[in-house]
Amino acid sequence: MKISFVIPAHNEASCIGDCLGSVLREIKASGGNAEIVVVNNASTDATARIASGFRGVKVVDEPQKGLTIARQRGYLESSGDIIAAIDADTLLTRGWIHTVQREFA
Repeated sequence: MKISFVIPAHNEASCIGDCLGSVLREIKASGGNAEIVVVNNASTDATARIASGFRGVKVVDEPQKGLTIARQRGYLESSGDIIAAIDADTLLTRGWIHTVQREFA
């Protein structure tokens, strides 16, 4: 089963890198099938540039500001069986993906 991480981000340059690093570490550790969709939600800082610097991360621009709008755009852009809606300041703990996979199996 594929997990899509949808991360809305408005001016999150200070934390998006740590968030993406934690998600990518979990994906690698789990060996699972996953994708990461960052929705750059009308940011005026380096959020999109930082997120684009991570291999395998899809960055989608959503110019209409708003969390609900950004999440919906991320859902539409994702292709997973499970959508993990997380925030740009989220840090995944070890085993997070394994736990989700086990619960949904």
